[in-house]
Amino acid sequence: MIKAVVFDMFETLVSLFDGRRYFSEDIAVDLGVEHMAFRKAWHETEDARTMGKMTLEEGINYGFKCN
Repeated sequence: MIKAVVFDMFETLVSLFDGRRYFSEDIAVDLGVEHMAFRKAWHETEDARTMGKMTLEEGINYGFKCN
């Protein structure tokens, strides 16, 4: 019987801003936007993405428009 489920959702255990994986600085480069502007835009959409009001793709597109 399952008694608990633990999962990582939006930087609880894994950060988008640290480490050497495909994270915010890489996304910003691929989008051709300044990293800190993308990071700010990404955080502006955090509540909407967390609540399911915005998809990951919509959040990235919002970040693309940050410049």
